[in-house]
Amino acid sequence: MKKTPLDRRIDAFKQFGGGFHRVTPLAFAWRIPQPRFFALQEAVGYFIGGGITMLERKRDELRNVTPNGLIVPKRDKILEYNLVVRRFAEVINGMMIGHLIDSWHVPLNVRVKYGDADPANLLRAHPTEHPHSDSWAGESAESVTVHIPLFGDTVGNRVDLFYPPDDFEEAWLGPRPTYEEGARDIAGRYKRVDYVTPKGSLLLMDFSTLHASVRDAGAGTRVSIDTTFVLRKGGSQGEVVHPWRVGERASHEVLSGIGETHLMYFPDFAEQQVDSRGGFKHPTNLVLQRIDRHSIQEHHTDVLCTGEEP
Repeated sequence: MKKTPLDRRIDAFKQFGGGFHRVTPLAFAWRIPQPRFFALQEAVGYFIGGGITMLERKRDELRNVTPNGLIVPKRDKILEYNLVVRRFAEVINGMMIGHLIDSWHVPLNVRVKYGDADPANLLRAHPTEHPHSDSWAGESAESVTVHIPLFGDTVGNRVDLFYPPDDFEEAWLGPRPTYEEGARDIAGRYKRVDYVTPKGSLLLMDFSTLHASVRDAGAGTRVSIDTTFVLRKGGSQGEVVHPWRVGERASHEVLSGIGETHLMYFPDFAEQQVDSRGGFKHPTNLVLQRIDRHSIQEHHTDVLCTGEEP
């Protein structure tokens, strides 16, 4: 019997092997070893400059938080952000899945979701409150979303999953001008998954699985990490990325080498706002720089080779 597009994606997910909790055939959860989870929490705390109480108290003052809750790294937080990436890569390497990853979307997102949604954000093109696939905003449809709940109310303020029907079509994952359009055209065919990712766990979900930010009445604030990677799979069409996202890719080797071989540099000051092109571009101007070890040894300082391709 000829395999369906959904079969191909399910077969690709089987590559992850054991050690995972199978939420659906296209979504796996993995319990992060406690020391690694605490180290990631600590790094994120340094990056955001506090905890949930600070984020709530300064909600109207924070200039580096997008309407979708992305806490944008700028040049004043370069070292703190690179430590977050370092700790994140250690978690991923502990899963032993690096050989399955073609490339990462970078920079990864540290996100705050307050207990109440911003009404203005719901009118924008890509609010995460609509069921969506990140491919609708220009990422490769051959990708996997990574979600890690970190702090706060990660149950009442969570990410819900929606499983695709048997007649799933790859054409459903093409770029769309708005998440609302995709949700209206496609989400009704999907089935909601009764699952909440526990704090301390990591969730992997194929891009054919829709997801959405959901809040129960009276929910508190949540902080989490999300990003995506392209999964190596048979019969893949390869990476198809929106032109504005071409510079937002890094190999697993580069991600694992943050702090040793490479550094993520953000040239913009805190008060500068980066155009996200309606959600089709990350709201940073990331520059991946290679660390020149010979210059470090010669001059006893961190010298970066600017302009060099990572």
